This record gives sequence, structure tokens and C-alpha cells, in this order.
Amino acid sequence: MLAPNTLLQDRYLVLRLLGQGGMGAVYQATDRKFGNAVALKETFYADEQLRKAFAQEARLLNRLRHAALPVVMDYFAVSDKQFLVMQYIPGKDLEQMLEERKERGDGLFMTSQVLLWADQLLDALEYLHAQNPPIIHRDIKPQNLKLTPRGEIILLDFGLAKGIVTHQSRSSQSIRGYTPNYASLEQIRGTGTDARSDIYSIGATLYHLLTGKLPQDALTRVAALLMNQPDPLRPINELNPEVPALIAAVIEKAMSANPEQRQESASVLRQSLRNASRNIPPVSTHRAPTLTNHPLADCEAIVEELELNITTEIIPVPPRMAEQISAEPMAQTRNLAQPLPGKPITPSQTRRRPKHVRLATRNLPPSRKRAVWYGAIATVLLIASLGMHVQRVFKDKTGLMAGAAELVTATQANAANAANGGKTIPMRVEVMRYYLEVADGGNGDVAKRATGLAPLPAGSRFKFHFRPRTGGYFYLLALGKNGVPQTFLTERPMPASGVKTNWTDAGQDFLFPDVEQWFMMQRESETTPFTVIFSPTPLKSPNFLATAAGRDLTPTEQQELLALRKRYAATNTDLVAMMDDNQPAVTVQIPAERRTDEPLIFDIAIKRK
Repeated sequence: MLAPNTLLQDRYLVLRLLGQGGMGAVYQATDRKFGNAVALKETFYADEQLRKAFAQEARLLNRLRHAALPVVMDYFAVSDKQFLVMQYIPGKDLEQMLEERKERGDGLFMTSQVLLWADQLLDALEYLHAQNPPIIHRDIKPQNLKLTPRGEIILLDFGLAKGIVTHQSRSSQSIRGYTPNYASLEQIRGTGTDARSDIYSIGATLYHLLTGKLPQDALTRVAALLMNQPDPLRPINELNPEVPALIAAVIEKAMSANPEQRQESASVLRQSLRNASRNIPPVSTHRAPTLTNHPLADCEAIVEELELNITTEIIPVPPRMAEQISAEPMAQTRNLAQPLPGKPITPSQTRRRPKHVRLATRNLPPSRKRAVWYGAIATVLLIASLGMHVQRVFKDKTGLMAGAAELVTATQANAANAANGGKTIPMRVEVMRYYLEVADGGNGDVAKRATGLAPLPAGSRFKFHFRPRTGGYFYLLALGKNGVPQTFLTERPMPASGVKTNWTDAGQDFLFPDVEQWFMMQRESETTPFTVIFSPTPLKSPNFLATAAGRDLTPTEQQELLALRKRYAATNTDLVAMMDDNQPAVTVQIPAERRTDEPLIFDIAIKRK
């Protein structure tokens, strides 16, 4: 152990010991070069291979930049000791704060406060797990979570990463070390860890913060289950009735002994907690302005939890975040979505859009308030009258554009006939256009248009914009990870899509998923295939097209889908890239002699770069 006033590298002056364990210690020190406080982590490794791994790990951690992670600034070795220089985070850890509350008789943390911390922490885990290779922390616990004076959570205790030393684990980097009560079974047994191991740890951490009780370790729990005894882990809302049952269920799922039964990623767990916390009033703290913009403040706009084991996912995003999407990876999930309760959906119903405009008159005097409201009413009436005129012009222009598109198609066909030696080529007509709205993580994650015919960057978020020439009903299927088709849009759309009906009028933009939702192409998928079905009348056969969306097709239903494809195979649909109002789009063209009352079936295969 280093004594106070020890000077290292002629730069770092040790002030005091912050903590120590079996493999090292952490000190508070002063960086004499800049005069600021730093945390100095001392680790003992005599093995040369581990020493090299330490240097590589330090470089890896130095690249990390996230509000909930301390900055790693330097590393060096002195004899058989290695030192990591990190940003010093003042304040108490959550374990200390919890014990002090209990000693003062203040009780447990508010559920809304713990959920706010969880959201910050899960955002950091999304960032860590998205690194290449992924970084698995493996020692998340209240003692490693500090609360800054600004009320921000910081995840501490980064040590040497596993994965550099052994060939078997090079696919991921895992921060070594664990605490039994917060560690997953696979981590304790040493059978390999992944992102779901951190999911278990954060679940155990939230359990402790919400109940004030140390969770039973995974080995004890599994031993009890093997002996046909009940799980010794008491339910969260039994220990703390203030915790809603939905919140407790999400956390207890994260603490499943079997990693296959946990949420598969930090992003899925984060969204599940947001969904389950919709009716919890937000906590009031000195950080009110920050809290107003926090995702939990938009919980009423987040739809029910969706968990599907698919290569593409619908990712709910709060309205304020819809235009600036963070590049966070999403993992696949398994539970099936349930239809939204309420009245049946009819074609006349419209999809809800987020409200972006507010008329602020709270602090104005009465006379000014009246003036503002009169002005607003006059503006609305003017816009309405102009809108009616613009609508008429737009309809006329749309008709001209549609006629021009048909004329161009016919002209191209005639030219092709002449070039083909006079042989007849079937006339083709346009039945719809579509494009992709894509946010690929670059350029500030600003959404842009694409055809989807060219490969997209891995991890891209996207949604479809369809514009059919006639009114009709859309159905959408995608291939799951297990190679089984899954329904995304049917007569009863999945709630998480934000879409209330699969009907759209002629010439209207049909958006799927809706404004606040996105598809996500998984990084490991080379191609994401979609099957689009469009019909002027509702399809009742195959039966799965009239049931709730969000599930795998059974073998029988897969055969029914194949039969539907064969029945309309003569359509010979072409997808042709073009420019629509100087923006990329795709026209869907079919033979002119095709019956207009038949369903249209075509595939869109989105490839990964």
C-alpha cells in the first residue's frame, strides 16, 4: 500500500487511500502537472502477458467518452505494480447513501429516483456493450456507483479486461472481478460472460436499492431450485410495497438464473423499465431542468414493452428524441406483443402525432394574453384557408405527376420495344412508391432518405414510407433470427409500432413504424428481408394476416404464406430506383394487365455494409 505524499512519475502525489481489495488499491492523488484531483488505481500483475494486457486495456479505456463513465487519462508501471490514472469523482457511493438513509430513519430511496439512476446507468452500458469488441463491466453494484453533486450517476471500478490474454475470449472484453451477491451464475462458475451478465448485475443492484436488502447470490438461488425449494430471493414489492408490480417484474426478470430468460441487452432493459414506469410521478430534485428533458418525462408517449427474437426490431423513442437518434445497439427479445385495449380501429382513425408546439402565456399580463390568443386564432384561420387552397393545388399536382409517371413508363416500354427488334415487351405501370428514412449514427444522426437498394451501415435505424396509388391495406413480415417469418403489420398492428391501422388512403404517406419508432438492423445480420403485402380489400386468408401482429408463423402458416406467394407469382413486380422531388425513392411496377383487385406481394432486402 502506498503511503500518503508518495510521488509517482514525478507527477502524481498520493493523498489518501480510497479503498483496497485482493488485487490492488485505489488512491486519491493530485496531478501536479495540471493541479487537479485524480483517482490512482494500483493493480498487481507479475506475469508479463498480463502486464501487456494491462497496457492494451488502458488504451481501450482511454477511448471511452460517456457522461456516466470516468475518463482514463494515463497508465504506467512501477516495478511489478501497474497504475491507471482516472478522473476523480467526488461524492458518496449509493451503498453509503442507502445505509445513511436507513440510519437516519429516512427509509428507502424513492422508486422514481432509482429508475432515473437506472436509466443513466443503462445508457452507459449500452455504450460499453456497443464497443468493438464489447466491454463487459462484470462488477456493477451500489458500491461502484457514485452520485455527483449534480445528481449524475458515475460507474466506477474499471480494472483489467479479460479477452486479451486468452484466444477463446477475444470476441469481447470483460472487466475482471465480481461481487457474489451481484454476479450472475455464469460469471461465478466462470463459464463465460456477455452483456446479459451485466444485466443480472444491474438487476441485483436495483433490487438492493429498492428493497434495502442484499440480494441472495445466484449459487444459493440455483441450489434451492435444484432441491425443489422456493427461490430464496423475496419479491421486490413484498419487501417494498411502494414499487409497482410491473417494475418489480422487469427487475426480477433481469435477475433470472438462466441468461436466456433475461433481457438480452441494456437497451431492452432500459426500455422495459421506461414502459413499466409510465404511471410513476417523476422525482423532484435540484436538477429539474435536466429532468424535464429526461426520457422518463416522456413515458406517456412510450408504448407497451415489445420483446421479439428478430433480426430487426421496433425501437420506441420518445418524441423529443425522434429526430436525433443515439447510435445505441439493440438486442433481440422474445415475448409477444399484445394488442392495445380499446375500441376497434377503423380506416378513418388517424395515428397520433407528438405535439411540438406550445403557446406560452403563463407569465404575460391579461391584456397581452388576450392579444396572443386572438393572434393565434387569426393565424389558425388563415392557415386553414390557405391549407384548403394548397390541398386543391396538391391534388391537381399529384394527378399530373401520376399521369406523367405512367407516360414515362409507357415511353420507356415503347423505346425498349424498338431497341428489342420490334418484339413486344409487356407494359408496366407504377402502383406505389416508397423510400426509407434512415439514421445511421453519422452526421449527428440526422435522418435522411434512402432507397434501401444499396447497403446500409451496420446498426442503422430506419422506417418505411409507402405511398400507394390507390387506397388499401398494408401487411408486413420480416425474417426472424431463427429463420422463421414474423408478422410486424397485420389487421391488428403491434402496439409498439405506434400504428393504429394498416389502412391508408390513395396518395398518402403510410409510415411504418410510426413517428416515434424505428426498425434496427442488427450488426451481425448481412441482410434484413421484408415481405410487403398490399391489398385493396382486407385479407382474411391466410388467417394470420387478420390476427394480432408480433409473432412467429407456425409451420402451417408458413406453408399458407408460400401458397399466397405462388398464387400471385405472375405479378413480376419490379423495384426501380428513381428521384422523387429530388430525393431518392423506389417505384413498384407491375404488368399493366394485372387485375387491380389482387393483392400485391413484393420483397425488400436491406443489406448491411
